[in-house]
Amino acid sequence: PAVAQEATEDEIIVTALRTDQRAVDVPASVTVLTAETIAQARLFTADDFVTLTPGVTIVTGTAEAGDTQINIRGLNGARDAEPSVALVVDGILKTNTAQLNQRQGALTQIEILKGPQGALYGRNAAAGAIVIQTQRPTEDFSGAVRASYAEQNTIEGDAFLAGPIGDRLGFVVSGYYRSTDGFW
Repeated sequence: PAVAQEATEDEIIVTALRTDQRAVDVPASVTVLTAETIAQARLFTADDFVTLTPGVTIVTGTAEAGDTQINIRGLNGARDAEPSVALVVDGILKTNTAQLNQRQGALTQIEILKGPQGALYGRNAAAGAIVIQTQRPTEDFSGAVRASYAEQNTIEGDAFLAGPIGDRLGFVVSGYYRSTDGFW
């Protein structure tokens, strides 16, 4: 039996409050998608992971090309205004949620915080925050490749390679490729 204060190997650690904490200890409504969930559900874009999160919707490209509106619990920003949802990738605040339209690299964890998060993420977090973690450098060489071919000569693939350079230095290289003879 585990004492309530002990951490076990299968616990989820989140950075929702800008510090590593067990998900059960975070005093906020947070949905966490782990690397295992991301792989099993084949989540590659924001449209993919938002569908697994109750109370969160995303609308892309309806008003103008590249425009992205994220709604958390019915709260969203006005068109051509600052977003009401903070987007944080690897600890860096992205000021434009339209960046969710592109691949974020090799995803390892996604945290979606519902409710005001302005104290931690600034004025653009009135509705909540999306905190994304990507692959970090590893002590041993590791990598993955995914490729697919579909109708209308659609070819898609992505890959990453991570590893050490020295004792305290590492690297991650990732890439994405898509080509199609389809409509877009």
